[in-house]
Amino acid sequence: PLPSARARGGQWERAIALLTQMQAWRIAPNTITCNAAISACEKAQLPDRAFMLLGEMRRAHLSPDVITLSALVSSCEKGQRWDMALQVFHDLCGSTIEPNVVAFSALISACDKSQRWELALHLFDGMLAQSVQPNDVTFSTVISACDRGQRWEGALHLLTDELARGLQPGIQTYNSALSACAAASRLDCAIQLLQGMRARGPQPNDVSYSTLLTACKRSEAWGAAVELLAEMRAATLEPQVVALEAAFSACRGSPEAAEVAPAVLTELRAALRGMLGRGVEARGRPGSGGGDGNLASTAAQTLAALQEEGAAGEAEHQAFRRMVYSPVLPRLRLLCGLGSSERLHGVAEPLATTAAGAFIRDGPLVRQFGLSTGFTVAALRACGLQADESQRWLPLARLRTAQAQRDVDFEPSPEPAANLIAAFSSYTRQASSSSSSSSAAAASVSSSAAAAVAVESAPDRSAGRQSAHDEISCESWGAALLGAGRVSGCGTSLSSTSPAAAAAARDAGDLLLRPVFVDHDRSAHAERKALLRVLAEQECLGGPSVQAVRLFVTHTLCISCLAVCCQFLRALPGVRLSVAFDTWDEQRRWAG
Repeated sequence: PLPSARARGGQWERAIALLTQMQAWRIAPNTITCNAAISACEKAQLPDRAFMLLGEMRRAHLSPDVITLSALVSSCEKGQRWDMALQVFHDLCGSTIEPNVVAFSALISACDKSQRWELALHLFDGMLAQSVQPNDVTFSTVISACDRGQRWEGALHLLTDELARGLQPGIQTYNSALSACAAASRLDCAIQLLQGMRARGPQPNDVSYSTLLTACKRSEAWGAAVELLAEMRAATLEPQVVALEAAFSACRGSPEAAEVAPAVLTELRAALRGMLGRGVEARGRPGSGGGDGNLASTAAQTLAALQEEGAAGEAEHQAFRRMVYSPVLPRLRLLCGLGSSERLHGVAEPLATTAAGAFIRDGPLVRQFGLSTGFTVAALRACGLQADESQRWLPLARLRTAQAQRDVDFEPSPEPAANLIAAFSSYTRQASSSSSSSSAAAASVSSSAAAAVAVESAPDRSAGRQSAHDEISCESWGAALLGAGRVSGCGTSLSSTSPAAAAAARDAGDLLLRPVFVDHDRSAHAERKALLRVLAEQECLGGPSVQAVRLFVTHTLCISCLAVCCQFLRALPGVRLSVAFDTWDEQRRWAG
């Protein structure tokens, strides 16, 4: 049928137009033609259009089949709408449709990509219980869910199960298993996997080696990193920025690597300049959509590593400014209320809403995790948020966070773990003068807060877990800061406040301080928790308004927390917000 041809070509508009034309010609559509149109919407990542077609099928008394189900679930997967995928799966499977491996795999993938890794594993168990045999796509998706959930042992068990079923795992499946081992700092297991790939296939690709080098970085195994770079070249694979940055980071902390680190650094700088140059070209190309998100986040991470070593040159800075910083800054200023009154593309789009709350999904903002240390400072300054290092409150902030970290046995890892990042906040209220001749002065009424937050799908991959250790950590943080303010943390609600204040904080978060959805939900980040408490107490305590707020963070702010700080200014336009942070390397040195 004609709509099917249009679907294969990815032309969803023409496929729907042809379906409409068939009706005008009095040619009754059938399930096959409707499925083709739904499939076209799925390929175009338009789940809402696909569901409209499902409604038209029902009004035409056409019965959906398993192909309809698979196409609808796949459209939700590509649109990261796991809730819609789950709903239509249950609705259609409750009739006469028996889901097949394609439908199950798409549903599992939708949950995995939306950071619902536990649900993805549960669905896989349900699939096996219904005697639906998984294929390599299914295993790859479930192993990816184990990676997100920091279940490296589960990932290896699934890989073994796939081999036992006589299936040949593909390169993506192996790379997901490698990533799970790397995230858990199990370099030994990752190396064994790589050796198995060389012996049995598929042969490792650049992603495989880059993932293994990331494990070397986390384990600070500079010798293994140098060997892997040599193996890549022997396999005619040219190391790219991700691989070189991981190798450089593994080398730079070891005096024994002093001889090899400069050569890796030179190669890394050249690769970064090339990548940034390609990104600038792509951003200016019609239909490019502004460049690749993975490229932007990789550039920010690499530039931050170079800045820590004082090795980032002017060429790298200028290319990063053009590709990443310049598109992001106007969005941040608009969120502050400082930008042009004209609506910038993307910022004014309706906010997407999920079960976890409201998120900003603006294109330039979601393409990178952060802006690197130097450009984060520049963004804070441009938005009127930067704190002066000479301010007297900073030593107190550093002292309080250090005390809290000691109480939870803080052990600095090579990469930041979100459940160990702390945010100290304090604020002053404007006192009302009893004399008409005197001006309002800053009151001594203040509140301080620190937050140690385990974020769902956080950078340390401890997604959504809440253990007994987490509860102990909450108590420890509370004891450390007793008398200096309240504590919120461990991904829980603001339980240390009154119910009214907690409710006010949730409302304020949904309406005023919306996180940016970058790879995962960042609504529980420490900076947002601290600022939410200020808004909640302002709402519930009444009285004099907040005059000045100070925020100190033990790690460079991510793009979401930058956006939250900007929105805080917009929510309280008369308030002065001063933001300061230390880099993770500084935290590690002081903790060591």
